[in-house]
Amino acid sequence: MTDYPAEYIFHKQLHIINGNNQEADNEEKITERQFAEVSFYPESGRYIFDQLVTMAFKANDKHGLGVEANGELYNSKGTLISSFETHHAGMGTIGFFAAKGESYYALVKNSKEKTIKTNLPKASNSGATINLKRRDGKVYINSPLSEGLPQNNLFPLMHNGSNLFYTDFLPKPVPIPCF
Repeated sequence: MTDYPAEYIFHKQLHIINGNNQEADNEEKITERQFAEVSFYPESGRYIFDQLVTMAFKANDKHGLGVEANGELYNSKGTLISSFETHHAGMGTIGFFAAKGESYYALVKNSKEKTIKTNLPKASNSGATINLKRRDGKVYINSPLSEGLPQNNLFPLMHNGSNLFYTDFLPKPVPIPCF
């Protein structure tokens, strides 16, 4: 681990639970775990108004372990935007179009019908996001920019803090006519 600076090393306190220890938390069986929180994570770390959004989410129990859950996404007017559910270890994704000036919240339920209302992070008025798709053995980079940002002399810079993996100029975006 000495190849990378200390600030790139992940740290987390772990709780060791002895399955034979009668003092261990036995108040709920693993199949009956209730979730305690739901967190939402926009792809690229943020999302921009007037763009398609991919947002990951994680439903955790009180120990930080993933639990199954499903939910619905609403806008600030209470209009249902989309439904979603976990796919693995309490994690899943949701896609939607972030309308200008809107805010969003989710009502998330688990199998015990406990519901948590969670506000999604706020969208930005301007900026850029990066999204990678892998298809047919190739990696495609999509980086939509909001209006008002320079559209030329852009390039991705992919690194892990110590090593540079890729950099190249992106071609100027070509407008797609709408019919």
